[in-house]
Formats: sequence, structure tokens, C-alpha cells
Amino acid sequence: MAVPQACFSQCVSLVGRGQVPHQAVRNRYCVERAHQRRFKFHSLCNRARDGSSSDLHALGVFLDEKLHGARVRARIQFVEADEKPTIRFYRDDTKSVVDRRIRAVCHPGGVVVESPQAVLGVFGSFFSNLYSRAAVSEDLQEDLLSGIDKAPPESKNDSLGSNLSVGELWTAVAAMKKGKVPGPDGLPAEFYRTFWEVLGGDLRDVFATAFQLNYMSQTQRVGNIVLLPKSGDPLDPRNRRPITLLNVDYKSWPKH
Repeated sequence: MAVPQACFSQCVSLVGRGQVPHQAVRNRYCVERAHQRRFKFHSLCNRARDGSSSDLHALGVFLDEKLHGARVRARIQFVEADEKPTIRFYRDDTKSVVDRRIRAVCHPGGVVVESPQAVLGVFGSFFSNLYSRAAVSEDLQEDLLSGIDKAPPESKNDSLGSNLSVGELWTAVAAMKKGKVPGPDGLPAEFYRTFWEVLGGDLRDVFATAFQLNYMSQTQRVGNIVLLPKSGDPLDPRNRRPITLLNVDYKSWPKH
């Protein structure tokens, strides 16, 4: 049930040549890994029925790893190392995913809708109106812009025009808060901090290429929009605050 090494190596090669998106390889690997772990779990359970101490120990190690994964997903910080999993523990693990889903919202006409399409329609209409362009006085706008010095001070020109360094990127990544939800690629700031010695130079090269081409990669130009609940009626679309979850590699650029 292991992922075929030749197949995986071929996919990595295609990614390196830009023929396959890295997300496709990541998703395929995760699916294969999940199948692999399910097979291993059922195999350990069958072997442990004989009461062998080594098989029971192997099953215990596997379950400890599974428990650790549940703790990470639930973002539970107060669990002691020897605390046993409870119903509440796994409810918190599930809650961290379920709570992000908006199951119902109130239509402007006062009707509560529950289908995914209807919910999307209500929020789409609400935020389209909320962020629509208001009437602007071009004369007042011109007066405001005419008083702004568009050129940076001479003292800043050298630093602004210099090449981006690995150290500047590291400063930005190291300053990011821990435990934040990652962007579409699923890689949090902790991943970059852990593997910085491997990734730092490559990330600098990615930005250098973007500067030369005046064009960022596709994954640096996308984000996941989520609606965070505010106080008040959860069915009222006004009580949802939209934020965009961006990939860490993109966020490290504006911060440098």
C-alpha cells in the first residue's frame, strides 16, 4: 500500500519542469498517505487480537500518533502528555472544522435560507453592495492627490532599489504569529521557520524572478476568503467579517 516511489519521483520531476502544479502532487500524496494509514491501522488491529506484546505496542504507538494529530488539528494547548482522549476532546477536534461552515443565513426579505447555493447568493449580494464604489468627487480627489509627494526621499532610494536578501525574508517570517490558519497551499509560518535553511534561498530566488518579470506566481495571487462571526445574530450577514487567508510566501514579501 506504499506510494510507488517511481510514480512519486516522476510527479516531482514534472513539478520541477512546471508541467504539474505542486498542489496536485501534494493532494495525491495526502490521499495515498491516508489510504496507507487506514490499511496499517486495520492490519495492526487484526494482529493485536492475538495478544502479542509487540503488536499491542505497535498499535499503541500508532494510536498515540493519531491522538497527537487530533490535538494539533484541534489546537488544544492544555492537554497533558498523559491525558487520555475523551468525547469532549474529539468534539473539539471536529468543532475546529465544522464551525467554519455557515449552514444558514437570513435573506433581506426575512426568509432564512439553508442551501449552499442560497447562502452563497445572500452573501454575494450583501458584500457586492457593501464594497461597491461610492460616488467620488473628482475635484476633491485631485486636490488630495496633488498634495502628496509621489517620490520617496532620496535617503530611501538605495534601500528600496536593493536586491531582496534572505535575511530580510527571515525577519518577516520569524515575526509572524504562531498557530495562524495557512493560505490555500496549507503551509503555515511554522513550516517555513522549521525548514528555513532549505527554503530560504529558493524563496529569495522566487521573489527575484517576480521582480524581473513584474509578475507573481499564480499561488501568490490567490487566497481563501472566510467569514468570521462577530457578536450579534449569526443569521444576519452583517455579523460576518470577511478575511482573506494568504499564503505565507506571499505575506513575507510585503513585510520585508
